[in-house]
Amino acid sequence: MRINRELASDLGLSNALIGNALRPLIAGSQISHWLGPDGQDYDVIVQLPKGDRQITSDLGGLYMTGTRLNADGTPDAGAAAPGGDLVDTTAPQQLKRLDLQRRVSLYASSEGRPSGDVGSDVES
Repeated sequence: MRINRELASDLGLSNALIGNALRPLIAGSQISHWLGPDGQDYDVIVQLPKGDRQITSDLGGLYMTGTRLNADGTPDAGAAAPGGDLVDTTAPQQLKRLDLQRRVSLYASSEGRPSGDVGSDVES
């Protein structure tokens, strides 16, 4: 989601507030444990159903409250979409670093050559 900061601010929504509201719905959030009849302890995770997490436009129908209040003092509920443009984006699952520099790991197998020779070629 690309957040329109000016519009989000008018609605009383910060980047952190939007992120904290959407993260559990998309990635899931463990809220409790449940002891099943089989004696096993299970995690209880809240998350939107898979079908509701597939299309970016589905998130545009979600409402969240910001810091702005109505005249009667109740929180003003604003739609998530007015705070930003809902577009598909990608990001790495995890950034790895070596000596404070980003690192890319490449995994492969060699055929017909010693792996040490292949490793030397990659380093050069």
